[in-house]
Amino acid sequence: MVDTSEFATPAALDAVLRVHLEWTGGGVQSLPDEDSISPISGGYAFVRNEQVKLEPGCCCDLSDLAQWRAAFLAGPGPTPLLVGHGTYSIACRKGEVAITVFSEVRDQADVHFSCATDAFAAALAKAEQQQTLFARLLERRLRELGAGKRSTGIANCLVFGEDG
Repeated sequence: MVDTSEFATPAALDAVLRVHLEWTGGGVQSLPDEDSISPISGGYAFVRNEQVKLEPGCCCDLSDLAQWRAAFLAGPGPTPLLVGHGTYSIACRKGEVAITVFSEVRDQADVHFSCATDAFAAALAKAEQQQTLFARLLERRLRELGAGKRSTGIANCLVFGEDG
């Protein structure tokens, strides 16, 4: 697991842009249009007492945080999350959030994780702060590289899945 704060240096941000956008550094004109930019692959891990309880699935990305928030706010549930392969759900009952990851492998048990509602809300808020910070770091780096007005849109596509 790598926290987005690990990508705060210009060299690390350039590597993210190079790998994800297949950008060769050939100037702003070689950056793809926002319509063709997908969010950065990855996702969000749930960690308790420095132990990973849930990690992102193979097809998750940084924009999935909005789906976690929407499912959390949807009420008692269980509410399926539209992330990865769609194998996650959240249920909120009696001050507790229960998350289930349904196995896609035959004879492999589903994964269940629960935590207090206020702890889950705090974790979401912290993740959203880090998500926004990472988007602004990418935006600033894109401006430094000459992307100008496109910097915000490109950064938002990479982190939030939309350019607005």
